[in-house]
Amino acid sequence: EQGWLVVCLIYQVLYNLPYSYTITGGCRFIIVAENFFSCLKCELVHHKHYKTRSESQVDIFAYIEAYYNSVRPQSTLNWLSPLAYEHMLSIYAAKVA
Repeated sequence: EQGWLVVCLIYQVLYNLPYSYTITGGCRFIIVAENFFSCLKCELVHHKHYKTRSESQVDIFAYIEAYYNSVRPQSTLNWLSPLAYEHMLSIYAAKVA
């Protein structure tokens, strides 16, 4: 039975969730994670050679906190950085209030 497919489609429609399928056909809501790790690999990891795990953890944490979550333009935010998008929302909220 393909009941899982119906459930996945219902969740996707109700919550506007991106989804993808595993090799075996299982529905997974992981497109966002897949995109993040693709960016992480392309923009950071493939350009460096880490000697220790802790060195990589520090570098990846800095990438996420200092760049990805604040400065890097995001397609879901109309190619604005999260900081610029939050600033735009605060201006809009001040005008509406």
